[in-house]
Amino acid sequence: LVVILVIGTLITTTYWQQSYESAADIQSRINAIMFMMMLTAAYNLFTIMPFQIEKRALIYREISSGMYWITASVLSDGIVEIPYLIAETLVGVNIVYWGVGFQDSDTAYFYYTI
Repeated sequence: LVVILVIGTLITTTYWQQSYESAADIQSRINAIMFMMMLTAAYNLFTIMPFQIEKRALIYREISSGMYWITASVLSDGIVEIPYLIAETLVGVNIVYWGVGFQDSDTAYFYYTI
């Protein structure tokens, strides 16, 4: 979560409360959304991959011995990550949404969060 705080703060300082006067301003806000999504996705990928590589031999052994299917392993890994991803999303959205100066309405905020 610390990395998301840092990334969100950097994006917020870069795009701090810009106006909506031209198409370039709107495109700049779209770039802020894309930049946050790409950095968050890359960070999540690079943090989970070393653990999955280490766990691969264990999973192969347990699947070959008939303890469980690969589907159980994939589902359990995904379910375990859901609370972390929700917390990460809420932290990142709260920093970037209000700092960049998107629309001040609850509907737009919840739409952006989803």
